[in-house]
Amino acid sequence: MIRLGQTQDGRLIIGSGTNFPHDIRHVEYYRDQKLFNLVYDTPGEENELMPCEIGADVAAIVERSPDVVIICHGRNGRVESAYQIPLIQIGV
Repeated sequence: MIRLGQTQDGRLIIGSGTNFPHDIRHVEYYRDQKLFNLVYDTPGEENELMPCEIGADVAAIVERSPDVVIICHGRNGRVESAYQIPLIQIGV
C-alpha cells in the first residue's frame, strides 16, 4: 500500500508498506495527469507508475515540494529504509 504525506517543512512523503524492488533515483510528477513515475537507481530497471489518484488538495502540496522523502515500512510498522530524493515536475 502506498500513502502520501507531508513533513512539517512541507516536503512530500511517499510511504510504502513494503520495500520497493530497488532504491529510487528520483520521482517524476506529471502535473497534467497528476501521476507519479518512480525512476529506479538500477540501470536497465523499468520505471514504475505509482497506482494512486491525486486530488487537487494533494496536487498543491506536491507542486510546492522541492523533493520527496521515501519511507518503506517492514514488519510491525518498523521503518526499513528512508531517504530523500529529487522530485522532478513535468508539465505546466
